Amino acid sequence: MAKHAMLSPSGFKALMICPAKPAMERGLSDESNEYADEGTAAHFLAAYCLDGGINASAFEGRKLVVFSDGLCDWAADIVHSTGRVFTITEGFAESVQIYLNTVRENIEAYRLAGATVELFVEQSLPIGHITGEEGAEGTGDAVIIASFPDGRAVIEVGDLKFGMGVEVSAENNPQLMLYALGALDKFGMMYDIREAITWISQPRITPQPSEQQHAVCKLREWAEQEARAAAFLATQLLSAPREHLEQHCNPHIDACRFCKAKGDCKAFDGYVVGALEMEFTDLTTADEVGQTLIVSHAVEAVAPAALGTKMDAVEMVEMWCKAIRGRVEQTLLAGEPVAGYKLVQGRRGARAWVDETAAEKLFKAMRLKKVQIYDFKVISPTSAEKLLKPTPKRWNRVIKLITQSDGKPSVAPLSDKRPALEIKPVAAEFEVIPNGAEGLI
Repeated sequence: MAKHAMLSPSGFKALMICPAKPAMERGLSDESNEYADEGTAAHFLAAYCLDGGINASAFEGRKLVVFSDGLCDWAADIVHSTGRVFTITEGFAESVQIYLNTVRENIEAYRLAGATVELFVEQSLPIGHITGEEGAEGTGDAVIIASFPDGRAVIEVGDLKFGMGVEVSAENNPQLMLYALGALDKFGMMYDIREAITWISQPRITPQPSEQQHAVCKLREWAEQEARAAAFLATQLLSAPREHLEQHCNPHIDACRFCKAKGDCKAFDGYVVGALEMEFTDLTTADEVGQTLIVSHAVEAVAPAALGTKMDAVEMVEMWCKAIRGRVEQTLLAGEPVAGYKLVQGRRGARAWVDETAAEKLFKAMRLKKVQIYDFKVISPTSAEKLLKPTPKRWNRVIKLITQSDGKPSVAPLSDKRPALEIKPVAAEFEVIPNGAEGLI
């Protein structure tokens, strides 16, 4: 098993932005959550399928349990109190299969090109020679080495991400670049590796993997000029006093998103305060003389450039609010007071049958009709597709009865891969009336 690295590959991008992050988080518990455990279960199933040459659908209905130490295994038919149990649903298996297909298709493509291919699943990769932490390792979900007859070799490092929230790109991704450097260190003596390819499969966001090709010399250049320097500074800060750390905190969406210390970071507080102190005009104290200035200021405030600057801060402010709310709740749950706040009982959950079978038997004993006991509903278009798509003639008849509304316009940064909607300015919808034409109205 890979040694857990203090400067972990998964957090290296954040570390390069905010070198104080590892030190700020030190001593804070790395609490598990359902989403992280679900990702662990997906990785376990994917590795099991790759090792056994099996498709994920073979395990539909089976249960996996993720334990508090992060380990995963097949669950028995009893409920485990020491871990979180996941049932492998059809959708879960389909998502894992997309990743499996990517690995297998890449291997097959190399073989068709005449290469000899080796696959290493959940491979420990050394990163200590980059981070300076002795024995530190990361784990490559799928490492593929393709050796061609002319002696050259290509190495691929693939990474499965099971999240549905934030799409992660392989382009200039420090985590994957560290993995590639680790793979080069581990296998470089056995192969003449000329090129490294890194890719991310995030099947629940997009079926297509994100991929980047790297020249080996460029990877090593990045390690020398950027990665080692960032790791050295972060390591030095691990022993620095708290007041010194704050000078090196750099609030940024990619650094703060998963930071465990963001609820107690003065730099983050300062960023939010600065964002909220963007020039506002108090309309309640304005006099008549100032009305013109207020109007002109308001026009400037809603100018696209000003709005863009404010929009940049929105996600960070929302993240800060969530972090502070979480810290207050954690403090109160620990029995410590928070000025002005208390814990109260939240809204009760939905009512449910203690034993649905017993309720069904009771209703039947009362001689209730089926329409009174059961809620009947036509299956959804999605369920209909799964049921009927194997028989195209029947499915084509059903398609005519399906409608789907267009998605509503949504604000996204320019880096978003979706095409921009073409929206005409409101002024373009009106006809300009030339001077002297007032009498025609």
